[in-house]
Amino acid sequence: MSQGIRTYPTIMLLLALGSWPLSAQEAPGDPILLAPAEVVEQQDTPNVVTREEMDREDALDLWQAVRNVPGVIQSGGGARNDSGFSVRGFDSASMPVFVDGVTQANPYRGDNDAARMLTGDIESITIEKGYSTMLLGPNTMGGAILIRTARPKAPFEALFTSGFGFDVLGKFADNHEIASVGTKGEHFYTKATFQYRGIDHYRIPYLFEPTKKNPQQKGDRLWSASNDIKFTLLAGWTPADNLDLSLTWIYQDSNKGFSAPAVNGMDYEIWEWPYYKRQTISLNGEWTPDSLTLKASGYFQKFDNRLIDYGSWANYELDMHNPYSDYDDYTGGFHLEAAWEINQWNKAEAGINFRQDQHQGLTGEELSVRVNEDIWSFAAAYTVSPLSSLHLSAGLGFDLFSPNEFWGERNEFFKELGLDNLGYIEKTRAWKLWVAEAGIYYTLLSNHELHFTYARKNHFPTMFQRYSTRLGESTPNPDLGPEWADHFELGYQGRPLTSVKLTAAAYYSSITQKIVDIRVPKPDYTAVTVPYSVNLDKTAMWGIETSLEWSPHPVLTAGLTFSWNRYNIIDSALGVETLSLYPAHTASAYGTITPIKALAIIPSVQYVGERYADTKGETEIDGYFLVNLKASYELHKNLSVSMSVENVFDVLYEIRPYFPQAGRTYNLSLTARY
Repeated sequence: MSQGIRTYPTIMLLLALGSWPLSAQEAPGDPILLAPAEVVEQQDTPNVVTREEMDREDALDLWQAVRNVPGVIQSGGGARNDSGFSVRGFDSASMPVFVDGVTQANPYRGDNDAARMLTGDIESITIEKGYSTMLLGPNTMGGAILIRTARPKAPFEALFTSGFGFDVLGKFADNHEIASVGTKGEHFYTKATFQYRGIDHYRIPYLFEPTKKNPQQKGDRLWSASNDIKFTLLAGWTPADNLDLSLTWIYQDSNKGFSAPAVNGMDYEIWEWPYYKRQTISLNGEWTPDSLTLKASGYFQKFDNRLIDYGSWANYELDMHNPYSDYDDYTGGFHLEAAWEINQWNKAEAGINFRQDQHQGLTGEELSVRVNEDIWSFAAAYTVSPLSSLHLSAGLGFDLFSPNEFWGERNEFFKELGLDNLGYIEKTRAWKLWVAEAGIYYTLLSNHELHFTYARKNHFPTMFQRYSTRLGESTPNPDLGPEWADHFELGYQGRPLTSVKLTAAAYYSSITQKIVDIRVPKPDYTAVTVPYSVNLDKTAMWGIETSLEWSPHPVLTAGLTFSWNRYNIIDSALGVETLSLYPAHTASAYGTITPIKALAIIPSVQYVGERYADTKGETEIDGYFLVNLKASYELHKNLSVSMSVENVFDVLYEIRPYFPQAGRTYNLSLTARY
């Protein structure tokens, strides 16, 4: 629909050179061990979701895959029909997702719809909380989600999965298919993966009671249908033992359908999202001459999505809507990284990141807004190991935000009329903020590991937070400033008993200028209040997270996670009293019972405590328990079948107020692999 992001000769040169991106397993941000090769061995930590765990939980997307990680809090529903999550109170705008080192943040909103990110092509997901390597780049104030795409491991491998879901009455509810094929040779590897998920509907639990003047009745959830398609193509070349080059293309096409209405009367939007598309192409590689490791990556992404606003129920019934609201967003950038193993006691690292984001909003066929911005980051770190059991690390860097352009049709109209008080917007100013990290890691008696870390991280406000009028229902704040956090964590990982693995962490995060939404009078009609993004003076969040895994017998494995979360808001002027969707307690538990080698029975429980839905503490959401049960059977070494029941007791619960989630569902899946 429009021209893409500006392309620089430097970026094209880097794309030609290539490099391997910092991946989920290669990132040195794991606080337990130092060397990247050793991090791979730590995949049984609670902050890493492995392929086996995704299969055990029947997790088809990122939103489902991370739900049992300590500190992860899900959000879902709302007018945008998004499914997201926060980690220790940090949302996806300040906790970005990286796939093989490439950021997946939407350039305009800075977030992701995690339910659209299918996981059939993923090998592992690492959740780095607070302390994460500065070499990843900017906007990692709360940490980072590092996803590693699965690569072929054999001369020939193939997989096909087909699954079906049914509601509590036995009616067809959804289906999914995953097909992949790959090969790995002496100097070449390639893999292709196709994924599809179609949701026909889900059924609201029996205890739901409709409200007057609301279209949602008992039974099937209104407008709960969606479709997702994803292609992943990976090709790699290894001309020498110390050189690895690869090219990756990922295409995602989703139809999110209509946003299901809030169920409290007529207070809801009728928005349709007929498409939500993302394409990513990246050229990457790694060269390791002797003690030096050089990495570089170049990437380009294109985002497209459409919003159709019907305005009212009557307009919806007549199929009358406002002009299409289309977004054309582009991101391009590169990553350079160097690491030098000086000797067995000393290691130095440095990295440069550049990203340019461009947003173009269209109303109908006309361009309504255009924003173009650059973000740079520079960082260096040093690690010293005075003892084989003791590692000390420290790093320093800075992030640079540079707004290139802001143009808005509405803005120009107000400017011509001289109506500054009705929303004329000045371009945001540039920002430069420093970042730092330090850590102490100590291994005691080989079975016990302790760490203490500090990290200072930043997050620049998104284009949406600074410029969006939200279809005329919000007041922009171009002067909105960045937020930054100081993170402290004391952690333990070890085996107090041979059959018991225990991890625990106590954390404290102090956030300055935390961005929240409050409600203020609408400039042109003060009787109505609208959302407005502001910076709080100071906010602190702290808590304790624990994870226990117990294997008392070869036929039984059990796991338990628990998080205790607290916060304090220092702000007397804006009336903000609570953090929304922030429960004080979350927990999960599972068991794997294998009475015979081919059969596994897997019960699981998830608990989310009470939380507020707004910043004034006026609306509270009840806590809930969910119980799931799964059984899988290996029919043949290459063929398995699984059956599961989710929400066994048909619990009525909400993640976001007035958006009830699915009741009891039944699933059947067949997997063939070679």
